[in-house]
Amino acid sequence: MKKIIGFICIFLSLHTAKAQSLAQVSITQNAKSAMLSFETADHALINIDKTGTLISWGMENTQRMLSRFPQKLDPYMGRVDYYSDIDDAALRGKVKYIGATAITYYASYEKENLVGKVKSIGSINFTYYEPYEDKSYAGNIQQAGNVSVSFYGSFDNDAMKGNFKSIGNIQLTYYSSFDDKSFAGKIKSIDGNVFTYYSSFERKEFNGIMKSGFITKTIQGIKYIVFPN
Repeated sequence: MKKIIGFICIFLSLHTAKAQSLAQVSITQNAKSAMLSFETADHALINIDKTGTLISWGMENTQRMLSRFPQKLDPYMGRVDYYSDIDDAALRGKVKYIGATAITYYASYEKENLVGKVKSIGSINFTYYEPYEDKSYAGNIQQAGNVSVSFYGSFDNDAMKGNFKSIGNIQLTYYSSFDDKSFAGKIKSIDGNVFTYYSSFERKEFNGIMKSGFITKTIQGIKYIVFPN
């Protein structure tokens, strides 16, 4: 009996861990739009932007073309609860539960710069860069559970400021403002996977279109999706 109970505990622990980790990173080629997606135990995706704002939730449709950011999700048919009018003013109307996954937010009595941002998704806790830190990423997510997030700062090239620099130990690089105008500021590499684009010296109708790279790739268990601008 003890062995059976132990097995059940291990199974539930692994199931919970899987549901409480970063599942996807979506970003446009010019890096102007990006979001992080977390998967619930019943496989719904919860999407938040780099500032900790909940954007959307639903079920991924792998048959749908990934042609426009953000990825269109199918409706989630399970339980969805919201904070009520008697809850803290910063929480009212926000999503409280998606299935069995609870979502909390920083309340109005907490630090002013954090009010309304996602505080936790399930057991994943979020922390943010403070207002006194570099203005290019102050207020952005610093930590999501065990995943640390860094950004290019105000001393970096103008085309890169505020863009993701690393997610966990995955590095992201970008073409600088000194590169060809057709791809300046666009993603150059993700974890060493290089992206190239048609330049302004090539056929005009191709300028800036991706020449090589990937649309989706799973890296260390996280799916990276690169959308057209």
